[in-house]
Amino acid sequence: MKITLPGLLLAFLLVGLLYAWATPVLEASDEPHHFAFAEFISRHWTLPVQVPGEITPWAQEGSQPPLYYILVAALIAPVDTGDLPDLMRPNPHAIVGDPSTINNHNRFLHDTSFPPLHGSALAIYVARVFSLLLACGSVAGVWLTARELAYLTGQNPERLALLAAGLVAFNPQFLFISASVSNDNLITLLASLAIWQMLALSRNGLNARRSLALALLLALAAASKLSGLLLIAPLGLAALWAAIRFGQKREFLRLALLTGVCLLVIAGPWYARNLTLYGELTGSQTMLDIFGRRPAPSLENLLTEEFRGLRYSYWGIFGAFNIFSPTLFYLAMDIVTLAGAFGLLRCLWQARAKPETLVPHSLLLFCVALFLIALVVWTLQTAASTGRLLFPVSAAGSSLLALGLLRLRLPVRPAVVA
Repeated sequence: MKITLPGLLLAFLLVGLLYAWATPVLEASDEPHHFAFAEFISRHWTLPVQVPGEITPWAQEGSQPPLYYILVAALIAPVDTGDLPDLMRPNPHAIVGDPSTINNHNRFLHDTSFPPLHGSALAIYVARVFSLLLACGSVAGVWLTARELAYLTGQNPERLALLAAGLVAFNPQFLFISASVSNDNLITLLASLAIWQMLALSRNGLNARRSLALALLLALAAASKLSGLLLIAPLGLAALWAAIRFGQKREFLRLALLTGVCLLVIAGPWYARNLTLYGELTGSQTMLDIFGRRPAPSLENLLTEEFRGLRYSYWGIFGAFNIFSPTLFYLAMDIVTLAGAFGLLRCLWQARAKPETLVPHSLLLFCVALFLIALVVWTLQTAASTGRLLFPVSAAGSSLLALGLLRLRLPVRPAVVA
């Protein structure tokens, strides 16, 4: 049976709704902080001022760019969330951040597994469904990115798109985050669409509509999460390549101008606010002061404990980073990743003398490398080795992984492991 994008999205949505239903309210990764930030905006229609040492329900998340939280606040504004403190009663026996434990996974006390759909519980489920719809857009973005990569590299578009999107849609960790209140869902959507358009301009060149779309996507990404700023470099290189290849110097300048204007208008006010309040553009140092710094881990620790945590949490660690998936699942995904990497190396070797084929590979690899480097830099300062921080480049990473797997000519299909 041929699987189309609508069919894949429907399956993803149904499984995602099961995740949203099965996860107790506020028990997903950082969900209490994300929701509390949005709830504060819905009541006050202003952003909180971050003060290191001051305990707040939103904690370090109050230092994040606010676009996702503003959108959630608009959705939950009609709901009375005055009972939120009742849902945030700490479990005194909770063991947070240690997946080796088998008891006391819930960080909060719950009177019932499924609270009545009113008040804050209703608002949380509304926000979860909104996040899940954003994630549907992300899966579509992966599908479209993989199709563009197939056209650029001479692969079968339908097979590559299905495998790449399936690797994302049925990744248990992606489903878990998609069905929770988290700004990762908005930045992943925007980044996936931006990466798709990056490959599209590599194939077809720039035009006024694409330049405006890219400028808006970059500005919205920068207003959603700081990692959105990383997209400027690969998209800029792709635009420069297109300008040289298609002789579109004027279009390149228009894209640069539009991007600058959109960044100033859409994201600029928040960065200016940071400079005024905290003396820094990004607010990241204030976030570190609130979340907590740590001594830089050793190289050995980075390559063992931290790397294992990154791999495991990319594919499936649940709750408050304290519920493992089966060990065999991690082993299986390691094998899939290594096989895909080997196949991708073969693709790159064959494409080494063909710039029109090598460039799209290189652009996608550059996206993944930038986010990996940024993650390592952040991990050197605080405990941050979590795979969801790589979800914004899942369109790039999963497309490359799928390409490598197909290059091996294995009978692979996007198995549903969720």
